Amino acid sequence: MTHHPQNGSVIIWILIAIFLFAGLGFAMMKGSQTSTSMVTDEIVQSYARQIVADGNIFQQSARRLILNGVTDTGISFENPVDGGYINPACTKPKCKIFDPAGGGMGWITYTPQVNDGSGWLFTTNRINNIGTTGITDLVAFLPNIKLDVCKKINEMVAFGTAGANPPQEQNTVDLTKFIGAYGSTVMDDAGSVFEGKTQGCFQGGGTPATSQYYYFQVLLAR
Repeated sequence: MTHHPQNGSVIIWILIAIFLFAGLGFAMMKGSQTSTSMVTDEIVQSYARQIVADGNIFQQSARRLILNGVTDTGISFENPVDGGYINPACTKPKCKIFDPAGGGMGWITYTPQVNDGSGWLFTTNRINNIGTTGITDLVAFLPNIKLDVCKKINEMVAFGTAGANPPQEQNTVDLTKFIGAYGSTVMDDAGSVFEGKTQGCFQGGGTPATSQYYYFQVLLAR
């Protein structure tokens, strides 16, 4: 009988090639997954960065009104999109955040990847160690933010523990639209995360609901 040792060698090389191609395919798949994850993280970070930037602009606009002689009770958030913000104490364009002669802001909404389409909410709440003790502050909220965006915001502004779930607000947050009167509600959590912080993203504890995540930005620390 004639033996053909080269046939065995060919089979071995074929098997080696198969293993090499399989390893290459696995490496490419893992690389693709890593790349996709990085792109997704970059997108979430861009959303978070935009929200924080918009919050800061609202804060600057409110401060500009104060510098132009508008009182803290005279600021108006009256706008053509969301009703219920008419402040009787504001009778001129210069005291309106959403007026070219005042704050110069435009109404802002976001994509479904950021929140449920809710616009900004302007109200009053008190945060400990912000402004004068016992005095309520002017605060802006962006409601119903996606959890991944909420976490990324907190990483950016150092609110709570990086990578952890957002701090849960323990009191009922005042969500009454601001029309000149300041309430007395205190924003706080089980620890002291909120104290001395002017911005961050938190989980509701009743109002808002526990399933909701809100970004807050102090506009005026009184």
